[in-house]
Amino acid sequence: MREIRGFVEIDAAAGAVWNELTDFGSYSTWNSFITKMDGTVKEGEVFAVNVVPPGRKENRFRSKLIKVDHGRRLEFHGSIKPGILRDVHVFVVEPLNDRRTKLYQSIVFRGLATSMVGSTIDDCQKGLDAMNAAFKRRCEGQ
Repeated sequence: MREIRGFVEIDAAAGAVWNELTDFGSYSTWNSFITKMDGTVKEGEVFAVNVVPPGRKENRFRSKLIKVDHGRRLEFHGSIKPGILRDVHVFVVEPLNDRRTKLYQSIVFRGLATSMVGSTIDDCQKGLDAMNAAFKRRCEGQ
């Protein structure tokens, strides 16, 4: 098992942050890490996802939205190679006050290939960090 995680504080209300986070169709315009997320915010929905870790080739896979706590949390379960490498990606939106929000992300990788793709997972951490920075700029209108 390997985990990557990060957070970003955003000068925007939690509702606005949630709306941007769940506007999956816009990801290709601002997100260099998760360049495609096709699906709707509904438990059980299966998404087509494209992920591009910095310096790596694009990975395409399916991810299922397992848990939705509207306005607060999304949990996806994906599999890049069934039985070989799977992940759990969680987003948490935490209001700090009426105009400030913290977005947490974590991705836990499991499976036989986890130890063999360590440098790719390290690059995924860089991608997650870049996504958080870009997301902050987007939510703050920069």
